[in-house]
Amino acid sequence: MNSEFLKTLECPMTGQRFVDPVIFASTGVTYEREAIQKWIDDHGGDFNYVLIPNKPIRDIIDALANV
Repeated sequence: MNSEFLKTLECPMTGQRFVDPVIFASTGVTYEREAIQKWIDDHGGDFNYVLIPNKPIRDIIDALANV
């Protein structure tokens, strides 16, 4: 499988394959929920951040696990 494609299935914060990918709504970037939630807790201040489950990425990861 193409290594560039597989890189898209990794969290840019952790470098690890997604388990619970979410879209950080203000940027449109997908992160691992635990990593971005920690960042928000540490740096978020009083802002209300929106995290949206990234089901398409989750579905791809699930499908690859069954190959």
